[in-house]
Amino acid sequence: MMRKVLFLTALLSGLLMLSPVFAADSTGSVTPPDKVVEQTATDVLSAIRENKDKFLGHPDAVYQLVEQEMAPHFDFDYAARLVLGRSWRDATPEQRQAFVKAFEHYLVNSYANELVKHANAKVKVEPFRGSPSDERADIGSTIVPEDGKPLQVHYAMHRTDDGWKAFDVRAEGVSYVMSYRNTFASEIRQTSLDALIERLQDKAKQKAQEASKGGGDASGGKSD
Repeated sequence: MMRKVLFLTALLSGLLMLSPVFAADSTGSVTPPDKVVEQTATDVLSAIRENKDKFLGHPDAVYQLVEQEMAPHFDFDYAARLVLGRSWRDATPEQRQAFVKAFEHYLVNSYANELVKHANAKVKVEPFRGSPSDERADIGSTIVPEDGKPLQVHYAMHRTDDGWKAFDVRAEGVSYVMSYRNTFASEIRQTSLDALIERLQDKAKQKAQEASKGGGDASGGKSD
């Protein structure tokens, strides 16, 4: 159950990083990382609530939203590099690109319906206490589901040429990057990186089919 909540939170957190309009203010100054989260959370969750019928049971619509809006503020390439660890260094450019897309597609399709169901969550973001010159930030927050207990969530972010981007999420102290890294490392040792990529692609298609048929819990009660 904790893994399901963790990865759902990771996806939700990524969607909180939407809208490149907040990358810099009118003076050209980079918006602080806490404001990137705070200024977009309400608008994004409202948009999901208002279009619930469009998204529920249609992970392809959620994936399209992520593709169009999430990329500016969630660094999937960097997250994928951390998730694969040594395997990233050994991978070809083609394998890296394939893994990033397969991993992203798998996450979105696995938790798309759950994300929509939790669109009524409330988010309280803690202020950024670092220096404007910092290259890294750890932004704390509390996510309060409509029908559950509050979750303490931290976003690991780094400064890029395009503004602050998130690359990891810790829910109740558990990092989604490290959790997947441990799981995938074992799988790659037993099979191969190409086999992992193929499995993620197949799982994404399976989850999408389940969700589109009204499968309810898009995670199938299991995270892998």
